[in-house]
Amino acid sequence: MICSFCLTETSRTSKTSTELILRKEAWNRLISRAVTHSKEAENGEISRKEASLKFMKLLKFFGDIKTSYRSILEKFWIEWFGLHAGREIFNHGRIFLQAHNEFIEYVSRSIEEGSPAWASVQPFRERDVVFGLDRLFFDFDCEEDLSRAWKETTHFVSVLDRFYHIKPLICFSGRKGYHVYVFLWNVVEFPVGKQPLAKKVYAKLEEKLLKGLNYETLDRGVIGDVKRLARVPYSIHEETKQPCVPINLKHEPLLVFSLEGYRNYGVSEDLFRLTLNEVLSVEKHKTKTALHVPSKFNGKIRPCIKAALEKPLEGSSGHLMRLAIAIEFLNAGWKTEDVAELFQNQHDYSFEKSRYMVEHALKRGYKPRKCRTIQAYGFCLEEACPIFRKRKGDIKK
Repeated sequence: MICSFCLTETSRTSKTSTELILRKEAWNRLISRAVTHSKEAENGEISRKEASLKFMKLLKFFGDIKTSYRSILEKFWIEWFGLHAGREIFNHGRIFLQAHNEFIEYVSRSIEEGSPAWASVQPFRERDVVFGLDRLFFDFDCEEDLSRAWKETTHFVSVLDRFYHIKPLICFSGRKGYHVYVFLWNVVEFPVGKQPLAKKVYAKLEEKLLKGLNYETLDRGVIGDVKRLARVPYSIHEETKQPCVPINLKHEPLLVFSLEGYRNYGVSEDLFRLTLNEVLSVEKHKTKTALHVPSKFNGKIRPCIKAALEKPLEGSSGHLMRLAIAIEFLNAGWKTEDVAELFQNQHDYSFEKSRYMVEHALKRGYKPRKCRTIQAYGFCLEEACPIFRKRKGDIKK
């Protein structure tokens, strides 16, 4: 059961139909007033900060019958944050929050200050370490024509319903696009050492739901990004001062009481297990057919390159060495995606970023870095390298 005003399922909640109608009308008035304040700010009638404060007051004091909207929103934010782990937020940099009361304080303060409220789509175990998978995130944007983004959003939603019986949560971003959330039936935890696996399963699930469809307004950068941040629903957009608000297919604003219904009509356990097994099958095949890295340099891989893959590649020299490794393997005939996966043991590994670096190197047609360049990076094996010993012997002669 999806608990939202503008869905017929709402009438099955414990609230009376009269109360629901009153709440729906009140909520629509709230949104209308928020939009009015936004227009006043755009016309210079009031300041952006005044518009923000007015919207905050609406959220805080605009209530009806028994329960204020403020308490409803706080309950929603607690459920959005989750009880399994923490979340990362953005506040002058990414910060890990462990407790939901810290999260509510952050969102409330952001609204008061007129600043954006961002939170990680997935729950986090600690800073930069994903706890598991909770929901899938799709972002449709169009700066020039919002209706194009809406048209593709609704088409995607219809595809989800038709082929997977999935009913996602749709949010208007507050400015130029729409966010689509597909919830898993439950939060699936991945051990710390299985972060790359979580990322691959996440990407595979998203690609599976997209069914090969090429949406022009879909931000492909979010696909497979397990560490993505997104605007918190019911926060405000810092530029327009309009709320980032859940909506239905009639583009009507919703006040969501619970996310349980979206889990019931989300990614099922069977679909998740099927996808997980597909990913594990591919990984098992890769392990069996993995290429042995040769030690000779003639079109192959030098020992220093192999050794560097076992080390943390950090700082400027480490990042230069990552590029050197990518160039080496590309010149040895490796495929782009296989090279991108070589860096999985790095603590900041991102398949998309690695692939971008590898594709950049391939496009530029770089040749393998010279031995003295590797030495300057600080990754030369010196006496442990046969190439170094041979060159040293040639110099003595």
